[in-house]
Amino acid sequence: CLLLALCTVLCFAPHAWAAPELIDRIVATVDNQTILWSELNYRLRFEAEQRGLSAFVEPGQLETLRSEILEDMVDEQVLILKAQKDSIQIDPSEVEEMLKQQFLLAKSSMADGDFERMLERVGLSERQLKARYRKEIRHRLLSRQMRAFVAYRVHVNHRDVEVFRL
Repeated sequence: CLLLALCTVLCFAPHAWAAPELIDRIVATVDNQTILWSELNYRLRFEAEQRGLSAFVEPGQLETLRSEILEDMVDEQVLILKAQKDSIQIDPSEVEEMLKQQFLLAKSSMADGDFERMLERVGLSERQLKARYRKEIRHRLLSRQMRAFVAYRVHVNHRDVEVFRL
């Protein structure tokens, strides 16, 4: 009985001793909010898809795009945290309307079946994509409201321009 248990353990042990596999990692932290490698790559895949970049794009170009997207994600997270701190609210019906418009636009700009193939390529169902878009739209609206608020508070007059020139 002990021999049988030992054989069973040894048969399955190589899987337990295998090298650890990296599932995800933190690429940036804003306040105590993290941006994960998987989130960055998700945005990168969609941005590359929207720009019509192939899977065989130059590695340098891909890294440049990844850096730009990460910088945008950090900026967006800062604005979102500020909006939440300031208790800025987003109307859920506005989010749903924008989601509906984006899906209609995406589907109408593609030939029959292309939308489903794109979803398959990125490994998402339509429901999963809508959930992610819903979150992104909400964050985009919060970010937009904060940018408008900051722009409204910043007033540059003629005197400021003259002082800057000196």
